[in-house]
Amino acid sequence: MSLDERFDDLGAALSGFYQTWVAYIGLELGFFVALRAAGDAGLTADELADRAGCRAEPVRAWTRAAHAFDLVTCSGDRAGMDHDVAAVLLDEQRPEYLGGQFISTVVASLDYERMTEFFRTGRPLSPRPERYRRAIERLTAQDIAVFFEEVLGLLPDVVADLVRGGRVVDVHCGGGRWLVAMARRFP
Repeated sequence: MSLDERFDDLGAALSGFYQTWVAYIGLELGFFVALRAAGDAGLTADELADRAGCRAEPVRAWTRAAHAFDLVTCSGDRAGMDHDVAAVLLDEQRPEYLGGQFISTVVASLDYERMTEFFRTGRPLSPRPERYRRAIERLTAQDIAVFFEEVLGLLPDVVADLVRGGRVVDVHCGGGRWLVAMARRFP
């Protein structure tokens, strides 16, 4: 890779870091949900702030950043959601869903400040806070959707076994989303 290509590659990684945070904020504060619900009319940043219970000035800055990253569309002073972007960020039942990935990535990175301590001392980090478990639950939604939409289609013998039923042990699997999804699909 040439120096220019390496520079572009690393610059894109930095941009992705900021885009991930902008997506996370939009997901956690309900901005994307509110924009999708507004439909084609969209919302002004002030209206979005009001619906989300947030201060208008930072929401205006977020709207500009989200527009720069193509996460929202802007027409005049109104922001909206592209249907495909909304599906990728909000629709947990679709295999294309990535909203949980954004949440999990940001939440996991909040603990990275202690990583240098681990490298220096070799002492394991303390258990992760509750926010990490909640983020993993959001992440799992995509795994389940991909499993049902794509993986099971490739494994007809497994599907036949699951249809016949059986006993299951759920060991250290978070909040049991997989187990619940499997039980609904294969009672």
